[in-house]
Amino acid sequence: MQVMVLEDDLLISELIQSVVGGTYSAVQFAVAECVSEGLHMLAQSIPDLLIADWNLPDGHGLEVIRQLRQQNQEVPILVITARADRKTVIDAARYRINGYLTKPFQIEQLQERLRTICPPPIQLDVPESLQAFFEAEINNFVQLPVAISPHEIIQLLAKVDTLSVESLEKIWRNNPGLLARLLDVANSASFRRSGEPCRTPLDALRTLGVKAALDYATALSLDVSHALTDRLLAEHAGKLKDGADRLVKVVTSLGRLSGITSVRCQLAARLYCIGDLAVLSICQRFVNAGGKLEYRDLDEALKKWAIPLGSRLKVEWRLPMELRDAIGACYSIPRGTVKQELLLMRAAALSAEGQYAESECLRLFSRLGVEPSQAEALFENQAPTTANP
Repeated sequence: MQVMVLEDDLLISELIQSVVGGTYSAVQFAVAECVSEGLHMLAQSIPDLLIADWNLPDGHGLEVIRQLRQQNQEVPILVITARADRKTVIDAARYRINGYLTKPFQIEQLQERLRTICPPPIQLDVPESLQAFFEAEINNFVQLPVAISPHEIIQLLAKVDTLSVESLEKIWRNNPGLLARLLDVANSASFRRSGEPCRTPLDALRTLGVKAALDYATALSLDVSHALTDRLLAEHAGKLKDGADRLVKVVTSLGRLSGITSVRCQLAARLYCIGDLAVLSICQRFVNAGGKLEYRDLDEALKKWAIPLGSRLKVEWRLPMELRDAIGACYSIPRGTVKQELLLMRAAALSAEGQYAESECLRLFSRLGVEPSQAEALFENQAPTTANP
């Protein structure tokens, strides 16, 4: 499904993409911030759905709508705008606009309006195989499953006036899917303003503010396309969370022994499994489409797709290079690496898997200035947790 989003406010554009991505499966986005970009994209291909702002830096979204209607009379069009005057509504009707939403809008309103003007297609053909499904889906929009319920969001919204970004960071710090998405969204704005990325979840929340952060969390909590309803996938997600919890503890403890205190390393430990979560998300869509998922199929998919998906998302989500490197170090580091944070991440990942007595880990301990006996005392009583990379 090809969706064009015509919106110059980057945060609203990202929010729209989150809601659309959670409403439909197999989505590819074309995102334009002005009329000229929209017209150029329209000349390349006709979307299956257009979501357009009215007022844009170089004109009105109506110009793109007019051009689309000259080429196609059936494509659903949703206008989202701060304008609600009678003339605007009449102009919208003239060009057969299917839906109209005024800013500020509620996430549920947007989701409901989308389902009304463009109902999700009914899957008639059961996917041939999980492998074939991945090959077809791999370049589509990927949204990680987020362990947060609408009920939790309602409770937070009820006290929005008293919430701080610091309190939200504490509440959400163990939710890698949500943290990654917030970093992605905040960096779209941060790059525009300063050219510098947000480096921590707290930075991201300060960029977004409490209200906007809750909006994104609401959109993700209502995401039915990626919610892990399959028992096998939900169980594996639980194991990934346990693995991330353990890795954070090991990074913290080993960092204390080696004299390295790094918020970035702790965040990398939280996000190390984003490739696995992306695989689970696509597998859930496979199940939603009528496919039958076996443990062996999931295991093979994780081994084949987790690393490339994780690498792709780290780039697409604008994660800072130092954070990408720290996440990658959980799996391997180049020969000759001297950066202490990367040595710490690799040693912590091996230790979390119970390999603290193996030769590679012992060499890393030596380079970190940690005695093997110290590490053994630290880890010998902790059960290892292994997750696919």
